[in-house]
Amino acid sequence: MQSGNGGKVIVWSDDSTQFLGTIFVRGGAIAGNGGFIETSGKQNLLFDGRTDRTAVNGKSGLLLLDPKNITVATATVAGTTNLDTTLNNGGGLAFNDLTTTNPAVDGNATLATLTTGALASELANGSVTLQANNNIRFSNTVDVSANTTGNNNARGSGLTLQAGNSIFMDAAVKIALNQGSFTATINHGRANSGSTTTRAIMSQATSEQPL
Repeated sequence: MQSGNGGKVIVWSDDSTQFLGTIFVRGGAIAGNGGFIETSGKQNLLFDGRTDRTAVNGKSGLLLLDPKNITVATATVAGTTNLDTTLNNGGGLAFNDLTTTNPAVDGNATLATLTTGALASELANGSVTLQANNNIRFSNTVDVSANTTGNNNARGSGLTLQAGNSIFMDAAVKIALNQGSFTATINHGRANSGSTTTRAIMSQATSEQPL
């Protein structure tokens, strides 16, 4: 496509969604903005794929992730530290491999997990909105301040957090963007529209910094 905006792609389910693939909604080579992508599961979401919302001569597009709970963490799968290695070696993948479920902490709520690497990659290609009906937690640092591998027009991409209940930052965690904006909202009316719980998630292993 030479001119024109990227399209809209929505991957959604009533229960659980696993996204490990690639979606392209690029703007035109001569003119046009990047498109919109939403990936969600009403209860569970596993996101470790890639989207391309770039625009050579326009504005990069938006990625929206909006499940019930979101945890951003450096995940481990089946005893390894690399998801790609596990899958390339024929290993299986289940939601519990990349999620945290602690009945004493979160009342059996399943936490959607977004790896720090996946989030950093997405921020290099455009703005990202994380919208959780309940809680959002950052367990590990996300730093894209020195990222030079993404689209130049994505520099300044923003990160927006919208939680129906609470947002938590574990101890020593930081979020560093590449000239981008940062917005965090708790008790967000739109995010809370589908929530069935108001329980705040507390970490037993580490101290935390509630926003």
